Amino acid sequence: MVNHDNGAEEVVADLGEHTITAAVMDSFALVEADGHLPVTTHILVAGSPYLGSDAAFSVKRSLFHEFRLVEAPDAAEHGLTPSYRHADIELVLEPG
Repeated sequence: MVNHDNGAEEVVADLGEHTITAAVMDSFALVEADGHLPVTTHILVAGSPYLGSDAAFSVKRSLFHEFRLVEAPDAAEHGLTPSYRHADIELVLEPG
């Protein structure tokens, strides 16, 4: 995301670009496992209208994931939303 309080937004606008980033899940993921190098990544929602012109230049096709709609009819009984989005994501860590 382009910072809006330090002048970066103005520089990007002067270049004729927008400051909107592609749709990203709410949080970044830090993945660790014994004997492997840790990795910090984010997941991009496939189909986001800004994937082709991300202002932060953080778009990599390998980070695009489809989120399918899952219906959970009994979720309301537990105070949850009756449907949600789900993606299967595989991360491979480098030994180290």
